[in-house]
Amino acid sequence: MIIRTTKITKQMAFSKRLMTLFPQGIVLCILSLYLVLGFTEKTYSGIKKAPISEENKKKRNLRLNKKKKYNDMVVTQFNGLTIKKIVIKGTYKTRRSVILTILKIKEGDIFDPDLFREGIQRLRNTDTFYMVRYRVKMMDTGGVKILLRVKDKWTILPVIAYNSGGGITQIRLGVYDSNFFGTFKEVGGVYQNLNGEHYGYIYYGDNYFLETHIRFRVSIFTDGFTDSYYGPNDLRYLLLISRRSGVNNELHFPIIQDFITFSFASSIHYEVIDKEDYLKDPAKNPFQYYSFLSKELFMVKILGQLSIGKVNLLEDYYFSGWKIMGRLDMSNEKFFSDESYLHLRFDAKLFHVLFKDISMGYHLAMWKSFTDLFYRDFYMGGFNNLRAFLGTQFHGENLYFANVELRVPFYKGQLWVIPDFVSTFVTFFDIGYIWDGQYFSSKLYEDFYADVGFGFRFKVRRIKQGEFRIDFAYSVHPHSTETVISTGLSHFF
Repeated sequence: MIIRTTKITKQMAFSKRLMTLFPQGIVLCILSLYLVLGFTEKTYSGIKKAPISEENKKKRNLRLNKKKKYNDMVVTQFNGLTIKKIVIKGTYKTRRSVILTILKIKEGDIFDPDLFREGIQRLRNTDTFYMVRYRVKMMDTGGVKILLRVKDKWTILPVIAYNSGGGITQIRLGVYDSNFFGTFKEVGGVYQNLNGEHYGYIYYGDNYFLETHIRFRVSIFTDGFTDSYYGPNDLRYLLLISRRSGVNNELHFPIIQDFITFSFASSIHYEVIDKEDYLKDPAKNPFQYYSFLSKELFMVKILGQLSIGKVNLLEDYYFSGWKIMGRLDMSNEKFFSDESYLHLRFDAKLFHVLFKDISMGYHLAMWKSFTDLFYRDFYMGGFNNLRAFLGTQFHGENLYFANVELRVPFYKGQLWVIPDFVSTFVTFFDIGYIWDGQYFSSKLYEDFYADVGFGFRFKVRRIKQGEFRIDFAYSVHPHSTETVISTGLSHFF
């Protein structure tokens, strides 16, 4: 009876806590969304457009196409004609052959408007050009002429990356070129520090391997390394496991162009799990460490991922589309590794444009770990899933979490001497649930975490990956009510 009363009291206290804290952040998100949706509905609901005849549509399209030399023009009238000539202007670095590989067109092909527009969007999605414009013209000799004007971004960059949040700090210093000699090959070297652990690696990648749309990458690292197969949004930052000398490689195969991709990666390296590092962890759970011993392991890891869907980069600073990813990450003692584990992950991302460049972003993740080793569990917090919690504070075999963001650009233009500068205001809500065992935990109210907050994004469009993020996250968990500042040089997801 006493136990039941205590349990009910905890639940009531937690519910009361949520009721008092949620309005400070969640209402802000809902109100912003309501205002945006209400504004667009009020603006456009009363407008009735008169029907346009096919003849008037053609005249309008021709009139629009003549207004500018380069524009995102209507090209349906050229369907089925032969491409006689392709002229590419504006690029000072990227090779013509690479651009044509990305577009998947060449002189002599039959012009297909839909495939052409997909190729143009594919060119924009590379985030290597800050301007992509085109024009299609009829030639006197028959067929069509494509005029393409692109402007390269600066891609030889120093690596000065900084992420912090939830007790985890990551610093990366180095140099890389994502468009080496205009071939879309990646070459770089990086020093990385993750909470005092030193890392170093060099890598080489080819985004259009053998002039196909197969992506290849290989890296050699020493004195520690953190998995980085798919960018900062998919990293699992393990503060307490150091990766020593080794090598990894990646291959990405498009099954259906721009829609379904299969990725394979492997890594061969040594790992060091140091008890002293665990004891220094500010969020440790002490009873787990008494019988734990430091160890060095030889690991052979295999990763497979299937991605379905497409996310487009629009005007270089906001997104539209969706993508679903299923991922398997494993190591097995039967295949030369010193330890076995298996991770299954499901991620879904949706970006929806509400009005002009105002958009909503949604991220849902469900991860499952098959292992008896607590340091191979998933971790809740840091700058990877929930922004207001320590990165090693909560861990378990099962991790479900979701992130919601409302992104509202409020400044576009030149900032002092910086051209093409974009500032975006963001409100967000993160929620997660982590537990051990096959079924949901009986301690639902203790294993449930959430935060709310707001932040800003600043982007220089003429520099690839030239973006800075700062978020202010406020925890709504009953045992943790801190405000955490989370920063990074990319979107949170």
